[in-house]
Amino acid sequence: LVEMLKKYHPIFVNVHFEHPTEITAESRKACEMLADAGIPLSNQAVLLKGINDDPKVLKELFHKLIQMRVKPYYLYQADQVKGTEHFRTTIEKGIEVMKNLYGFTSGMCVPQFIVDAPGGGKIPLVPDYVQYRTEESLFLENFEGKLVEYKNPIEAETVDAVAELKPKDRINGKMRIAVAFNLKKEAPTNQPEDAYAEFDDIAVPLA
Repeated sequence: LVEMLKKYHPIFVNVHFEHPTEITAESRKACEMLADAGIPLSNQAVLLKGINDDPKVLKELFHKLIQMRVKPYYLYQADQVKGTEHFRTTIEKGIEVMKNLYGFTSGMCVPQFIVDAPGGGKIPLVPDYVQYRTEESLFLENFEGKLVEYKNPIEAETVDAVAELKPKDRINGKMRIAVAFNLKKEAPTNQPEDAYAEFDDIAVPLA
C-alpha cells in the first residue's frame, strides 16, 4: 500500500488516535512507514468524557504522536450523535483542557480545539486570554496567570505622518508639536472673566 501511495504525491493522511494506549508497536510501525514514504500525517482526536478529557492524558498522547511524526491537528468536541451523550463533555471542559496545554508543552504538540457545529462547519475555540483593552494596548494573561501588556502598532496614517517629519522634529519616533496662541486679555471688571477667552485680535500678531 505504501509503495503504491508514494507514487501519487502530494498525499496527506489524517489518522485517529484518541488515547495513548492506542499507540502500539503495530500502529507506530504503520505511521512510520507512511512518514518514511514522504506522506505528512496529522491526528484528529475526539474529546471523550472519562477517556481522554484530562490534560495529562492528552499531553502524553500528543507527545507520543510527535515522536512518530504525526502532528496533532484537531481535537474535536464530540458531535451531537444519538446514543453517544455519555461520551460528550461540555465545551467549557474542552477549553479548560486546552488552557492546560498552551504554554505547558510545545506548540507542535497542541492541536486546534474544534466544534463541528450543525450547519456551521468547523469552529475553532481557544481560551480567552484578553483581560481588558485600552486605546493603545491589550492586557493579556499568560499561561502562568501573569498579566502582561502588549502595545498595538501605530496606525498606518500616523506612521506615514511621522515618517515625513525631519529627524530634528522627532523624539524617539514621536512627533514634536508646537502650539501658537494669543495671550488672554484681562476682562474689564464689568464683564465676565472669560470674555476674551476665545478672542482673536487681528491687530495683535500671534505670539
